[in-house]
Amino acid sequence: MNRDVRTLREHALYAAALHLIEQGCDPKEMKVQQIAEAAGIGKGTVYEYFSSKNEILHGMSLYIFDDELNRLQAQLQGCTTAEGLAAAVGAYLTDLAKTRMGVYRIIAGSAAGAHLCGDPGKNQRTEALRALVRSTLQRLQDAGQIDPALGMDYCVYALVSATAGGFLALAADPGIDPDAMGGHICRLLERALQ
Repeated sequence: MNRDVRTLREHALYAAALHLIEQGCDPKEMKVQQIAEAAGIGKGTVYEYFSSKNEILHGMSLYIFDDELNRLQAQLQGCTTAEGLAAAVGAYLTDLAKTRMGVYRIIAGSAAGAHLCGDPGKNQRTEALRALVRSTLQRLQDAGQIDPALGMDYCVYALVSATAGGFLALAADPGIDPDAMGGHICRLLERALQ
């Protein structure tokens, strides 16, 4: 089978499962037949790619991670100042809170979230995220936008801590105002990196 066709079908299945979750379907109760119908793919074809619903949900989790990594990369690509970096991270987290956080809470509580632990694909993606963070910070430090006395490890720690803290706050409290949280993250990062 053509690799491109396979990838397109797999992505269609991931998108279908994600759409079902967005519509209120509990991942634990979801059936392969539902995912296949939502993707417009025959159930038999689904089993050519996946042996179970859990494999689909696992793939969906990695697909989501890749999507978030691409979103973050797009946000950070245009950063030319420390203030721009802080604003980009704040905007990313605000968008996450407003458009995707509810679905991610459901996924995290399902088998799909548990599958990311110990997965070799997770390590590869984590390394890609680290590389993105380091290259962004190095670019800003080279441009004189981040205090040169600050070590790169410190800068990475500050950025990751602020972002992870914002993400955890969003996950723990759906009542958080995303715009206010984004502003707090901006101020935190500006102070930490200058």
